[in-house]
Amino acid sequence: MNQKETLELWAKGTDAWNDWANEMLAKRNVLEEKGKWWIENNNEPVNDETKQWLKEASAIFSSKDSPSSFPTYTSFSDWIFPSDSHWTGATFEGGCNFENTTFLGDAVFFCSTFCDDTIFRNATFSADVYFISVTFWGDTWFLNANFPGTVQFDKTAFLGGSSAVAWFDGATFLGSASFNEVIFEVEAWFKDVTFTQGLTFQSVTFAETAVFRGSTFSVNADFREAVFSGGTDFSEATFSGNTDFSEVTFEDLAWFNSVCFEKPSRFSDARFNTNASFNSAQIKQAFDLSGARFKEVPDFRQTHCEEAPLLDDVHIDSTRIKQRKSLNLPDFSVTANYRALK
Repeated sequence: MNQKETLELWAKGTDAWNDWANEMLAKRNVLEEKGKWWIENNNEPVNDETKQWLKEASAIFSSKDSPSSFPTYTSFSDWIFPSDSHWTGATFEGGCNFENTTFLGDAVFFCSTFCDDTIFRNATFSADVYFISVTFWGDTWFLNANFPGTVQFDKTAFLGGSSAVAWFDGATFLGSASFNEVIFEVEAWFKDVTFTQGLTFQSVTFAETAVFRGSTFSVNADFREAVFSGGTDFSEATFSGNTDFSEVTFEDLAWFNSVCFEKPSRFSDARFNTNASFNSAQIKQAFDLSGARFKEVPDFRQTHCEEAPLLDDVHIDSTRIKQRKSLNLPDFSVTANYRALK
């Protein structure tokens, strides 16, 4: 459908939309049964029948030349998009809801603006997803969302301050995921998330708390030059591929307790400007801390390294054993930290 046809059908409501979507899916089944559904490996249609179906089944809600504005709360909950859906330049002024929505084609949200809380909880994306240069205001829910294809959030901003949260807890990324140059002015929660392909968080800014506790990084994870201004928690996470935290800045607590690095991991030239803890971490291959700077002595107690870590040019600013503020007794944990590091 073109943009005019899409908006006219959208105005008729959920039932009318899903009736059309199911009709289009039935037509596709007929093409498949007759052997007339033909898509190449690069997802390009080959024959006229396939091209025609894709043209009819796509939905254009907004476009670069004709951006749409949704002035009130908008719900697409439980909607079915049988093919690609385009939302480029759309503005959702009153919040929107995509809970339990099914995207069977690419979902394209280039340069869209979500002015209020946005819900993609339990949404299913069957193809590629593009949230490039998007602005989210308020709380954003991607809880338990399923991403089987490529996902790009590059240059997107999650705004709203410390009172708002970007929720990705329980999400599954089966394809490559890219969050390069993203700005999180809100808390970022990626608890128990599964990344099965390459992941990049290059030059990301986390202004508030960032939580990756219990997440699984099955392939390479790239956080180079990221800035974590709030507390950071990677405790109990598993990194099965190469991990790169080189030139990362941790302005607040950095917790890697009980983390597992199965492949080489790099923290070269990283800056830890307050407490850093790798307590009980399992480090199975090369662990590069060369050039790292610690404001206080890091905690490597009960950390197990199967290979000697690289500690060349590591610098620790604090050399004094601090006293407890409440009791006139030594804080032996600092002594233990030095002993473990030695």
